[in-house]
Amino acid sequence: MAARQIAFLRTNRFDAQAEAQVESLSRVRDLDVVVCADERHGIVDTGHWPKISMTAESLSRLNLHHHRRAGWQCGDYFYYHVLAARSDYNFYWMVEPDVLIDFPDVSEVFALFDRARHDLIAPKFGHRPQSWGWHTAMQEDGQPVFGTSVQFIRLSARAVAALHRVRAKASSAPGDKVWNAWPNDESFVATTLARLGFECADINAFSEVPLWHRDTFRNLSPWLLEERQKQRGSRRLYHPVLSRDAYLAKLRWFYGRGRLPTPDQRTTLLEYFGAEILEEFSAYGHSPAARFASHRTTGWSGRKE
Repeated sequence: MAARQIAFLRTNRFDAQAEAQVESLSRVRDLDVVVCADERHGIVDTGHWPKISMTAESLSRLNLHHHRRAGWQCGDYFYYHVLAARSDYNFYWMVEPDVLIDFPDVSEVFALFDRARHDLIAPKFGHRPQSWGWHTAMQEDGQPVFGTSVQFIRLSARAVAALHRVRAKASSAPGDKVWNAWPNDESFVATTLARLGFECADINAFSEVPLWHRDTFRNLSPWLLEERQKQRGSRRLYHPVLSRDAYLAKLRWFYGRGRLPTPDQRTTLLEYFGAEILEEFSAYGHSPAARFASHRTTGWSGRKE
């Protein structure tokens, strides 16, 4: 008997890119689809697509700590909401709007895991060094700390239930739960499941050709959606892939903090936005803050994520 699976879109807005992602997922055979929306700050209109809401009331109902940045830092919270509302599945996929599944047929990706019974399958699963930013939040008696990406991840129902029990218990305990003292999803999900003995694997273990590479699936430097759509056929996962406005906003945030345009990004800015926009971003490199940051972050930027 085939395992029952559902995919949900984790989001706090529902724009054209988000809807396109849901439409793409809905075409996968034997995969149900729903949107799980962070509505703590307002209603998210998902049109005709079914929606599960995360609100202040639902966090209390599920006994979860009301972290100020829960929508960004605690992706596992979305899982608990979906499991509570749709409990009759074996596996749950969480997908974010800015993931590009660069396959002619998205079904091909999901078919790779038809026989897998692992409790966690995701890009970048593995051991994390002490230098990792979220290591301290999960360190305990010298035990290994693990991490994973959560932008495209499959968890078993029993894994989600176990994670919820641990999060709920921690939510009721005293202590400092602000910022990185409260583990983020990448550290909490991977480390908790590994320590509890659940079967976890990197998504590349299921494909002869790697589905992700550090140059395609990353946390920081964005891809332009329009550009990636013209270069289809790599049979890989890309992240973050953003629409024009979001792409520029992300770069402005980056470069305003001293990260300079890469040669590839300069080419993209010139080709898709013009010389005036390229000149704006190039100007960041002449500011004292940018020059300072380029020296200060050299070691970090060269380290594997």
